[in-house]
Amino acid sequence: MGHTLWVKIVLGVLFFVPPLVQSGYDPAGTSRVISTVLAHPLSLSIPALLPLAKGLLLAVTVAAFVSRRNTSRLVLGYYALILLVVGIFQNMAFTDRYGFAWLIGNTLLQFIVAGWCLWGVFRGKMMIISRDTMNPKRLWVLLPMAIAFLFPYNFDSIQATNLVHADFGFAMLYNDAGVTYCMVTPVLLGILIVFSSGVNSGLLSVTSFVAAGFGLLNMATWFALQPQDWWMGVLHLPLMVLSIYGLILARGMKSAGAAQDQRQSTTT
Repeated sequence: MGHTLWVKIVLGVLFFVPPLVQSGYDPAGTSRVISTVLAHPLSLSIPALLPLAKGLLLAVTVAAFVSRRNTSRLVLGYYALILLVVGIFQNMAFTDRYGFAWLIGNTLLQFIVAGWCLWGVFRGKMMIISRDTMNPKRLWVLLPMAIAFLFPYNFDSIQATNLVHADFGFAMLYNDAGVTYCMVTPVLLGILIVFSSGVNSGLLSVTSFVAAGFGLLNMATWFALQPQDWWMGVLHLPLMVLSIYGLILARGMKSAGAAQDQRQSTTT
């Protein structure tokens, strides 16, 4: 079902759901509302939890790559849980300009992906993520996964404007990558790609499609609308690259499965 056109249409429409804000705003300034919320989300309100979230992301990733046991329920369960948290708290903020603001479309999209992951958890025996299903030829994804996990950025205050810049210092150990959809997703999507032979193609397709949508929006934001913060666009390239590759891979998996079913029906 994850490959069907109507699912993709519904997901595509949700990207255009307008934000809910306490104070009115000009629809032409929607991108500014979104960037304001994502710059100061509720997910950053307890800084002490950020290293914990990042540590959990690392632990799940390491477990997937080193364990000979099936970690599909661990991986998908973690992703579902963090999407429920991120879907709420990363998409809500109390702002000076707009009051309370909520990016409803983002929340709904991330909740839908969480639902697919929970479906995968209940079908845990049908999906296998272990060293036995690893595809070594796809280990190149470790590079974009590492970039997303480290999330090396900081802000420069220049003429009262916070500009994003690269920061490969100690802050990478405790920043907000673990509670940021666009950084968590490349890490988890990389796992699904490396272990795709044991993953449902529909789940990979839906996860990649939503990630690609967010990737495109971020490319437009950081390279076109706010080019002064181009480094943030660079940090979103892992999301863009892995989501496109995931879509291509899921499509190929579907075609291969259909061809196999046809051969089986011919021989029986």
